[in-house]
Amino acid sequence: MALRQATLVVWANPYHGLDHYGRPAGACSKERLPMHVNSHPGYIGCECVASAPEVLPPGHAGTPDQDTCWHFSRNPITVPDNPYYRQKLRYGEVWPADEKTARTCGLRFVPLDEAVAASKAEAISRWQAIFGETPEDVDPYARPMPAGKESPADVAARGALERSGQLPKQPAPALSAKPAKQEVK
Repeated sequence: MALRQATLVVWANPYHGLDHYGRPAGACSKERLPMHVNSHPGYIGCECVASAPEVLPPGHAGTPDQDTCWHFSRNPITVPDNPYYRQKLRYGEVWPADEKTARTCGLRFVPLDEAVAASKAEAISRWQAIFGETPEDVDPYARPMPAGKESPADVAARGALERSGQLPKQPAPALSAKPAKQEVK
């Protein structure tokens, strides 16, 4: 009989960090495992969605000709219960998404909207103390995804709702026809 691994259920904290424009950028990396030796494991509850060409003004941090944005999901994410993710919870990089996770980690459960509001207020306060101005007000959950793309967290949540019958099943996207081979003369 296989042993079940204990899990935690978490939400990403968009305001754990702000980017060079003061926008939510609290991307929390998933745990790096041996299988990720030559790749990045991804992020918990968010993904990088835009890398728009833009020349940054002098003095701004970041890569020239790049403006990276983040899309966060309100869907809870299940992660293994291990020291890595418990540390992320203690540091506020992610929040407990249910009472059980909060109790297991010795934290207080706070509903998502309250946690977001408190974290946003704290981040804006820090930004104002450093730069003397109010950062751009951006909803981290309303960031547009590139055309025809959903975040992995949103795809997983939609699939679970479809399987449970709470959401009608969406038709699979049509596959484009392969272009005919052209003869080379």
